[in-house]
Parts: sequence; C-alpha cells; structure tokens
Amino acid sequence: MRLKSLFILTCLLPVISNAQLKNSMNILFKTQGTVMMAVKAKDGIIIVADSRIAYKSSLSNDVLAYRDGLPKIFLLKKFTIAVAGDFSDGEFFIRKIIADFDNSKPTYRTPEECLFKFGLFTKEQYPAYFKKLDSNILLCAGYCPEQSIAVLENNRTYTVAPKTWVSNVDNEMDSLHLFDPPPNAGSKQLAYLAESAMAGYIKNFHKENEMGGLFSVLKISFDNSSRWLKNDFTGNDYLTECEAARALFNKKIKLRYASDKNKELLREMNKVVKEKCALAKSR
Repeated sequence: MRLKSLFILTCLLPVISNAQLKNSMNILFKTQGTVMMAVKAKDGIIIVADSRIAYKSSLSNDVLAYRDGLPKIFLLKKFTIAVAGDFSDGEFFIRKIIADFDNSKPTYRTPEECLFKFGLFTKEQYPAYFKKLDSNILLCAGYCPEQSIAVLENNRTYTVAPKTWVSNVDNEMDSLHLFDPPPNAGSKQLAYLAESAMAGYIKNFHKENEMGGLFSVLKISFDNSSRWLKNDFTGNDYLTECEAARALFNKKIKLRYASDKNKELLREMNKVVKEKCALAKSR
C-alpha cells in the first residue's frame, strides 16, 4: 500500500452561537451522510452510492432534516469520483468544485494520482473545502489500464490492492465486513449485492436519517466509458449554497424533518442565508 500525504490541516467545525447566526453563510448547509462502495467485477468497475443527504445542526450535530435524490457520483473526463462527507465549502457545492477541477485539465495517470491532484487543486482554489478533506472520504475508480480503485482518507491517498472492493465505512466495525463478493461475478450481480449490503448497514446501525434513499449505480468499462445502471441523479443538485437557499425557500427542495421544531429552525436559518445571498447579489 503506497501512501501520499496531502498535508491537509485539521479543521474543527465551528460552534456557532445565536449571536453569530446572522453572520453565518453556512449555518444551514452542514450537510453530511453517505454510504458508497466501489467493486471490481469481471466486466467492469461498479460504483454504488446512496442519495440521501442530512442537514445537521452546527450546534448539536443532530440531524434536523434530510432529502433524497442527491448525486454523489461524478464523472470526470477520465475516471470517476464518488464523495462522502460535507458537500460544501460554505459557498459552493462539491459539484462545482469537481467540475472546476476537471475543467482545469489536470494531468494524472491513475485514480490515486487523480485524487492527489484534486487535493492540491482544492488547496489552491477552494481552501475552505480543502480543510474539510481530512474528515471526508473520496473514492476514484477507472482503468489505467488495469482495474484500479483509489481512496482519499485521513489526509492521504492510496490504491486499494489487491482487495476487490472498498467502502467509505469499511474501516468501521460494521456489517459491511461481511460483504464477500463471489469471484468472477458480473457487474449486475455485484451491483445488487453491494446495494443490499449497504442497505443492511444503514438499517442495522440505525442511520436511516443520515443515509439511504434510492441508490445510484454506475458501471465503468474497460475504456473508461461509463453507463448508469440505476438512478442517474446528475444535475439534481445546486452549484452554490445561494441557489440551494432560494430553492428551499421556494419549496423546490423537499425535506423530511426530524421534528416540527426542526422545521421551524431550518426555515429561520434558511431565511438568514437567503437574505445574505440577496444582499451579496445587490452589491
């Protein structure tokens, strides 16, 4: 196993008091919660991810609400990235960050190099998100020319070898350790088994408010072309937090709330964010 340090600085999430609320642009958007898996099949590489995202309180870390149908698998010009963890830097969402990285025309030969270059890119262009990478996990997969799956975790990138699969939660003592894919299995069979294992993990560890919803399944072929086998949610999200704030205010985003109290709290928080976005736009 080869390691490359990204020298990512630890960044503790701030505790925001009521007095600081009106100065906070990202109070609403502490968004977390993902379970994903990349699996090597005989006819390709399968990436499976849930589509639920949880909105958490920056004060208590409790889940206030969640919504489904969010894309967590992103196609690059070469290889594919899947993301778990916080989806925002306080202003921009991960979709824009990854798109800007891809459009910068980075040079890399392997999925591991891709993640390493992504770390360097975010350090320079999106330092707020870079500071969150020490608590985020990213998977990158593709052919180079052999099947390759890489992980960015705990400030380092590494290639998963010779293991045939990896998940963002398989470093925990959890039910995914029981996942034992049969050798030489096809992509459809492994996609079904991976989705079932992930759903079992969510249920067994009572993480329904944080993870779940419909699962997306992407197949990567030998030439690095890709095809959605299930639930392509591409574009079902926003580039900036201001876009999301306006969409939530206009009820274009459907949230499920943990309680009526949380519904009112999120409404007030979003009102503050929307007003700040309107003020910034008018300048």
